Amino acid sequence: MRKMLDPSKGAYIGGHRGAARYYPENTMLSFEKALEMGADLIELDVHLSKDGIPVIIHNHTLDETTDGKGRVNDYTVEQLKRLDAGSWFSEQYAGLQIPTLEEVLLWAKGEIWVSIELKQTPWHYEGLEEKVVQVIERTGMVEQVQVMSSDHLAVKKTTDLNGELMASMIYHCKLLDPVKNAKEIGARILNASWHHLSEDVVDKAHQAGLLVCGGLNNDPDIWIMMQEWGVDMVDTDVPDVLKKVTRLHV
Repeated sequence: MRKMLDPSKGAYIGGHRGAARYYPENTMLSFEKALEMGADLIELDVHLSKDGIPVIIHNHTLDETTDGKGRVNDYTVEQLKRLDAGSWFSEQYAGLQIPTLEEVLLWAKGEIWVSIELKQTPWHYEGLEEKVVQVIERTGMVEQVQVMSSDHLAVKKTTDLNGELMASMIYHCKLLDPVKNAKEIGARILNASWHHLSEDVVDKAHQAGLLVCGGLNNDPDIWIMMQEWGVDMVDTDVPDVLKKVTRLHV
C-alpha cells in the first residue's frame, strides 16, 4: 500500500462505492472486489443512524438501495442491519447488509486507503463530523483515510477536530480560486470533475502543495487526458478498466 502523500509512482484509482458497476454499491462485497481489481482506495458515503452510528449508504433515504423505506436516520443501526442491501442490484446478492464505518475501516486497515464522504446535503446530520472522527481515531486509521465533502463547512469542522486528517474539498462548478478555498478550510485535496479542472488548475494546486482528484470518471480516454494534466487520483465505478490505463512513473 503506497503512501497517500506520495503519488510519485503513478496516479491513484479509487473504487467509487467499491466497484459499483459490478456489485451492489457501498457493501462489503463491493469494497472487497474493488481491492481485488487493484483499486488503491475505496470511496464510500457516510450517514448517521438514529442512534448516532456512522453507516455506509449513498442516499439519505433507504428506498433506492435497500428493501427499507424512509430516511436512514429514522432507523437504529440494529434495524438498518436487518435490511437487504443487495437485491435491488440482483437477486444473487440478496442478504447483503449496510456496513458501519467502523466495520469498513477495520477491514481496510493496512490493506487499502479509504475516502470517506460526509453526506451533509441536502439534509444535515448534527454531530456527523465528530462521530466520524471518533471512529477514525478509535480504529487507528488517521493516516489511512481522506475525509471529503461538498459541504465545505463540514470539511473545515473535520480539520478543526483533527488537523492530521487528510481532507478533500469537493466542488461541482468552476470556482474563481479553488486553491484559496481549499487552503481556507484546511483541505489538502481538490476534488472536481474534469469539466471543472484544467492543466492550469492542477499546476496551481500542486504549487500550493495540494493533490487533485478528478472526481468520478469511467472513461479511459478522459482518464488518460487527466493524467496528462497531472491529476493525482480519480474515483471510478470500474477500477479494473481505469487501472489498465493508469501510467506508472519510473
